[in-house]
Amino acid sequence: MRNYFKMPESEEKVRLTVFVPPWVRTALKQKLAPTTISQSQFVANLLESVLLEEGYGPQEKKYTSLVELVEFNYETLLADTTISKQVLDQLIKGKRPDTVTALRIALALDMQESDIKNLTENQERKEDVKNSV
Repeated sequence: MRNYFKMPESEEKVRLTVFVPPWVRTALKQKLAPTTISQSQFVANLLESVLLEEGYGPQEKKYTSLVELVEFNYETLLADTTISKQVLDQLIKGKRPDTVTALRIALALDMQESDIKNLTENQERKEDVKNSV
């Protein structure tokens, strides 16, 4: 059986109420007693893992620009990379990332460097159209 103690956490959470027989609750308490994970988190991780294994999963967000990508993933990029807050703020204002920053974003968000390049180019095309009007 898989280990359901550590699973990646999604950004958004919703409440789900589950009713189980008393013996299940008792067994779950015993199983989790030596750990720091809560019963609800264990059940949530288990459900998420089972659904992912069966091919269900969150729909990927389709970004249209680097600004949108950085805004949506700001906290993740701040926590999981060495990219400074100042650089992230500049990217949100439309500054083009240097190669190293683009690679760091791609690695942190499990994307390809070409994806970051395409989003940057889309953003620049949008700005060109906006400026020509």
